[in-house]
Amino acid sequence: MNFDILNNRLEMGKESNLSRNRLLEGAEAILSQLLTSLENGDLSLFESCFLHTDELVNIGAETDEIWYGWSDFSLFMKKIIDNHKGHKIQRMDTRIFVNDEGSTAWYSELIDASIESRSEPFRLEGYRHTGVIIRHSGQWRIAQSHISAPISK
Repeated sequence: MNFDILNNRLEMGKESNLSRNRLLEGAEAILSQLLTSLENGDLSLFESCFLHTDELVNIGAETDEIWYGWSDFSLFMKKIIDNHKGHKIQRMDTRIFVNDEGSTAWYSELIDASIESRSEPFRLEGYRHTGVIIRHSGQWRIAQSHISAPISK
């Protein structure tokens, strides 16, 4: 372990801790905003959650659900959001970590949801949602996200 880094962290004052808390709150807010946009079918709010570049990566639970770049992902999600409102999504066990520079955060959470996909209603239980959020132009934006389904025993 690098003790210089450890000592530096132990000596952080209240102001530094407040900054870290604000960063964590900002990262958490973008995740809350994402789920709110999906529940309400709010395309504009949904779009504001993501990095709009070719570096964006999104991986869904289905084998054919992988998108590289904002353009392809946006086209797919626009159809979903425009046609479906009223999804019920519950987040659990959300964990967010921010790097020392305050420029990158990574998260994991469990999701239960009643949604529709491929024109079929279904219930997701215990799905894992993980990803990376970066500060871009002073705002948190999702740069990578992944949804995975648990394997039943």
